[in-house]
Amino acid sequence: PVTSIKTSHEDTSATSLVHVATGNTIIEPEKCHMHNLSNYTSAKAPYFANCMFFNCSKVDESCNDGMLPTNYDGPSPPCCAHILRDVSRIFDEEMCRLGLKYSAAFGTLLGMRRANQIIPWTIDLDYIIPSEAVVNAMVALWDAKRTGLAHIFQDINRICITPGFAGGKLQRKWRIKNPRRARA
Repeated sequence: PVTSIKTSHEDTSATSLVHVATGNTIIEPEKCHMHNLSNYTSAKAPYFANCMFFNCSKVDESCNDGMLPTNYDGPSPPCCAHILRDVSRIFDEEMCRLGLKYSAAFGTLLGMRRANQIIPWTIDLDYIIPSEAVVNAMVALWDAKRTGLAHIFQDINRICITPGFAGGKLQRKWRIKNPRRARA
């Protein structure tokens, strides 16, 4: 048996679930207010938008610690997993602000389930958007300037980092200006 108690945790409204037999408390964030999707029937995301390519590190030992803050100004590129963690947080906050549903999937879900963090060696985040209406609303409502993330379509829906991501800190020092030349 579980009892639901409405409480406030660190300036956010949350529901605490208290297991009656053990007394253990589980905190669940308040559900986001869902957006009415009836007006979003079609939208076309740009193919490449204002995406930015950047350097990041996978080999630094600190990359295995998902709790460390992202160091955009250090002597070496910031950890890829830390950047993805920041992207995930911003994506979640924006989807909640817009009242749009999504689910973590594949490697992203695995990392969250196993260790409550992004898998350090991953190169992307995996989310499932439940319907075309949600994707269309996302395309129409997304604020790339505020989030530093842009929605693009490359045979599947994607989110990419723009120069405004992290207040421009990533692009100031770690932007790859010509990604085709950098790969050669």
